[in-house]
Amino acid sequence: MNHDTPLRRFRSYLGVSQETLAESLGVTRGHISHLELGFSLPGPNLLIDLVDVYRVQLLRCDITLEDILRGTFRHDGRRTKKAA
Repeated sequence: MNHDTPLRRFRSYLGVSQETLAESLGVTRGHISHLELGFSLPGPNLLIDLVDVYRVQLLRCDITLEDILRGTFRHDGRRTKKAA
């Protein structure tokens, strides 16, 4: 099973723990873990909250959502070459 999902990569890139993210969203750490692993999907309200949390962080970083989803960023914030 691949545990390196886009949600987990971005949370790790931001240096935020599952516990901290869960507290800011009003859910449990276990729920964040299940979302990251793909065991569950966020409801509409949580999805909006996730987008808001990550959008604010994206504005502070020099990366795009596409970089996150494709995994074309490094933990130092620099982009990697896109895989063919």
